[in-house]
Amino acid sequence: MVEGAGSNVLLKANERAHKEVLERLARAMDSIRADVATRTKADGSPARISAAEICRRAGVHVKTLNNRNHRETTRRMVRQFLKEVNSTTGSSKRLPKRRVDEKNTIIADWKASYSRMAYHYDLCVLERDKLARRIIELEEQNEKLTSRNRELEDRLGNVLTLHRPNKRS
Repeated sequence: MVEGAGSNVLLKANERAHKEVLERLARAMDSIRADVATRTKADGSPARISAAEICRRAGVHVKTLNNRNHRETTRRMVRQFLKEVNSTTGSSKRLPKRRVDEKNTIIADWKASYSRMAYHYDLCVLERDKLARRIIELEEQNEKLTSRNRELEDRLGNVLTLHRPNKRS
């Protein structure tokens, strides 16, 4: 009998925990229903709601839905809710043709932009290389002129020392 009373207590505790999880999930689902219209992705399309999102809002671990106590009841309820909410937001895994065309246009624009940038980058590299060669040429020319200038200064110095007029006092 003691064993029966203990299992009775466990059953009641189990039922209470089950009800608590159901209540938490119900509150989370109500919360999601309230703000489902405002949930959007960065590109403006409606965001899909997942079981993980419902469990997160309810403060319940996702694995709880796989528990034998919830597998047949609660998990079905959550899946049904997800079908309902995700179908009303218009979100689905396949994008409508219009959205695919918009995406393809965006991709084509990015590719064209990338190609233009790559072309201009290559032009800049060529210009930089041309200027680097010109700098080397000018440095060589400067070196030759500096050397020639020293030569001429030496000659001029020699000429001036040879032809110095005598100072008369």
